[in-house]
Amino acid sequence: MNDLNQYDVVSLNDLQVECLVGIYAQERIDQQPLVINCDIYLDRRPGKFGDALATTIDYEVLAGEIRFILCEGQFRLLETAAEALCSAILGPPAPDRSRKAPAAVTLTLRKPQALAGVAVPAVTIHRTRDELTFTEEKNYFGRALILHENRDCGVYRLCIPPGGAIPPHMHGTLGEAELVMSDGLLLQGEPISAGLGHAWPHGFVHTYSNPTDKERSVLCINRPIFFLEDEQLVDPSAPLQDVEPFRARYFGADSRLEAVEELSA
Repeated sequence: MNDLNQYDVVSLNDLQVECLVGIYAQERIDQQPLVINCDIYLDRRPGKFGDALATTIDYEVLAGEIRFILCEGQFRLLETAAEALCSAILGPPAPDRSRKAPAAVTLTLRKPQALAGVAVPAVTIHRTRDELTFTEEKNYFGRALILHENRDCGVYRLCIPPGGAIPPHMHGTLGEAELVMSDGLLLQGEPISAGLGHAWPHGFVHTYSNPTDKERSVLCINRPIFFLEDEQLVDPSAPLQDVEPFRARYFGADSRLEAVEELSA
């Protein structure tokens, strides 16, 4: 991408996220803030840019996805966190949440508390869509898109076909968190709204079903990267536990209020 002037830009500036980030022992225990600036480059289409969310970027959803990936990825380096975020932003749009496909992204992560006020370390990376390759895998419930994998975690999009389901299962080793991308899915047999995420503890049985006539998706993070042997299917007749204690809202109703409350707590 030689001439940035040929692109329109949607920016998200000064997004603050409290998360585990860093390589030192205390940083693996105590959350600290990151500040994110993101410029998303969109192919210019005169007269057609921004007349609906499907023709641009929904910045509330974008902010929620960034928060979710940073909170649940628990990255050791700003560099790997930035790579994961760029890959997720530049990946193919979710089938159930239309948006314009970005041509490129420039992302800056700042870590204001890392050096106790002496200086503020930051990482800026620029990635174009044609630099990245995304792998799709067919599996027993539908398909999964591998958005990014590194030593910290894997970022995946799980796509559940109409009438399909992810059967009851649990993980014994992997950490897993999931963010629902659109209305229509059932979690534990109950409707679950877009923007709700859950961080599952080890051994917690959970299941999704899609009663709609459209493919639905879930953004998933595994720590470390996913391996099939850890996914243990369980008896579908077994009772299911309450998911509320593991829930957070990342976009949708009241999400901005909850984000402010988290930062001020």
